[in-house]
This record gives sequence, structure tokens and C-alpha cells, in this order.
Amino acid sequence: SLIEQGLTPSVLYIRLGWSWFEPEEGKYAWEDPESDIYKLIQGAKERNLQLAFRVLIDSTDNSQQAIPKWVFDKGLPVDSYTTVSNLETGEALQVKEGKCDDPVFLENFEKFLKAFGERFDTDSSVAYIDAQGMGNWGEVNNICASDKETAVRTIMDLYRKYFKHVLLGFQIYSEAGSDYGISEGFVMRRDGLGSPVWYGEDQKQGIVNEFLNGNVLYGESCY
Repeated sequence: SLIEQGLTPSVLYIRLGWSWFEPEEGKYAWEDPESDIYKLIQGAKERNLQLAFRVLIDSTDNSQQAIPKWVFDKGLPVDSYTTVSNLETGEALQVKEGKCDDPVFLENFEKFLKAFGERFDTDSSVAYIDAQGMGNWGEVNNICASDKETAVRTIMDLYRKYFKHVLLGFQIYSEAGSDYGISEGFVMRRDGLGSPVWYGEDQKQGIVNEFLNGNVLYGESCY
């Protein structure tokens, strides 16, 4: 563990599908003492850790469907299917994906973000929140949308509407929304930070330049 290596973690980063946060319409996991998310938040508090979030709307490598079932029941069309593995049984399951610029999706996701913001926007324990969450692993690649750039910008604007006090991150050099994130004052997020494979020296220098210009950078150090 990090502690055994002499390292002290400071942030618990919760990266889970929307369905973990709102399994039933209007019922939020952070209010349910029996939910995994409630227990994670309490565990962070007991350990004096800050919180960070990414709400996934793509099921890639999840253990359950990212978009809640009830959203499809309300009329969100099924765009495609993804295979996930059940955590308890290991069973392979086919789950539904829907377009994140569909009106049914946006109406219900905005309601979720409003409640999410009311709970966490003024919580001083929250370090940052990813303001996107779409595409594979929420990394803003292979986005399920009719108009990818518009979809990403719309969701980023919804996060900014309901979060006025928390740092909101965007995936720099992704499929969509990168230039918008820079121009609109979002902070830089990068998965695979340091990877020699997925982005080149020019993009790395671009990140350095933005950082030196005063932007915040947080990322996943892998590869």
C-alpha cells in the first residue's frame, strides 16, 4: 500500500458510474448509509482525506451499467451495448449505452448535477471534480453522442452551472472539449500522464506551458 511505502495519500478519488450515485431516480447514494459511496465518503472523512469525483456515463470496464436503468425506462434510446463483468460473480453482462446529448439524458443528468452540486459544491473537503466523464473510462474518447464537441461543452457548462466553488477539470488533448476547457478556465486533467504512447512531446509541452501560465494540473500517473 501507499502507507507501507512511506507515502501519505491526501485525496480519495471516487470514479464510478452515474448509476452508483443515483441508482433510483431522486435517491442519492451519499444519503444512504448502506451504499458504497456513503461508506467511501465516511472513510475519507475518518482518515482526513479530501474527496475528488468522476461520474462516468460510459460503462467501459465498469462492473455495472453506468447510466442508470431508470433513465432508459424514461425514454433514453439505446445506442449500443458494452460488456461488463459483475464484481461478485464474474459473470459477463451486456449493458446499455445512450447518447449523452439526447434530450432525455440531458434533462435527467442536469437534475442529478443539481443535487450533486447542492451536496458537494460548498463542501471544503472536495479537492476537485471532473467536469466531463463521458467516453471510455470517462477520458473523453469514443464519446457516445450525435455531436461530440457540442455534447462535451454542454455537459461542462452544466457542471459549471452547479459547481461554483470546486475546481472543475477537463481532459486536455482528448477527442473533444480540450480547447474549450482552456478558453473557459477549467483546470487541466490528464489520464495516462507521462505516457510515451498516447500523446507526443508537443502536447506535453502544451501542458507545461498552460501550467506555467497559472493553470492547475492533476492527473493519473500510469504507464
